[in-house]
Amino acid sequence: MSARVAEVAGYRIRRAASQDDEAVGRELRAYLAWLGEELDGEGLDKDIASWQTAYDGRRGCLLVVEDPEGLVVGTVAVRVLEPGVGEIKRMWIRPRHQGKGLGRPLMDACLTEARALGCARLRL
Repeated sequence: MSARVAEVAGYRIRRAASQDDEAVGRELRAYLAWLGEELDGEGLDKDIASWQTAYDGRRGCLLVVEDPEGLVVGTVAVRVLEPGVGEIKRMWIRPRHQGKGLGRPLMDACLTEARALGCARLRL
């Protein structure tokens, strides 16, 4: 499946790749900390603990948001729950990068990925 990239105001939204492992881990930990949670890699957060498997492009995908300097500052994932039905997970933009018009393009990227995964419906 080809990589899709969206750009808005100097930010890039693209599929996460193996070289993003450290940045994805950092952002997902920041997301959990913002929620007041800690990583539970054996429970609810097993998708985070093994994101490269959980979001491998066949059962789901993880997108990253890069700032104009190329630093990953956000994430969102789409995963297939059952045939034709998907779920949006882990939507996160670091607070200092919020308010820059990234929400709509990030959601549009999720919808594009969900369609590519065969999902006609999405849940939050």
